[in-house]
Amino acid sequence: MTNTVSIDSMIFVWGVKRVATQGQEGNIQLASDLLDFLDTEGREIVVPAPVITEVMCPITDATRRSLLLDVIQTRFRVAPLDDLSAFIAGGIWADHKHDWQDIYAANGEVAIKTKFKYDILILGISIAKGVDWLYTEDQQLFDLATVVGQPVRKLSAMPPLMAIANAARQAAPPQQNSLFSGQ
Repeated sequence: MTNTVSIDSMIFVWGVKRVATQGQEGNIQLASDLLDFLDTEGREIVVPAPVITEVMCPITDATRRSLLLDVIQTRFRVAPLDDLSAFIAGGIWADHKHDWQDIYAANGEVAIKTKFKYDILILGISIAKGVDWLYTEDQQLFDLATVVGQPVRKLSAMPPLMAIANAARQAAPPQQNSLFSGQ
């Protein structure tokens, strides 16, 4: 295990920007709790560079973009699209270019190819960085990650896992704060 995880755009928008579309408002607290939980667990949270692009696109105010970039650089590790990531993403495209419509079909309509391309970049970077888990609530990204063998978890499945880990942490004997405690 590398002790690293990656997150997609949805987790970032809900958990960091704290905004949601109508009907998804409950995911704001859930994503925020997940990020806090990962911090508590000592996980390094990787944000693939294409996620930053997606998150920054709707922000028209340069000052707000700069403030958000400060948050990103302080709390997360940004993972660029480097040569290995591009190689892996290209392989995903080559291996799945004919069945992307099956993976990205929703309610009888096919999502745009651009979404598939962003998802393979996020997935390629996550694989190249060797993350233990990719966190998403996006069914299509979840399905694609599953097909290519990247361990993936949905945000909606996390509350029971977080509760179990928190209970185990609370039940564990307290650790001493320093080598000299109790002497």
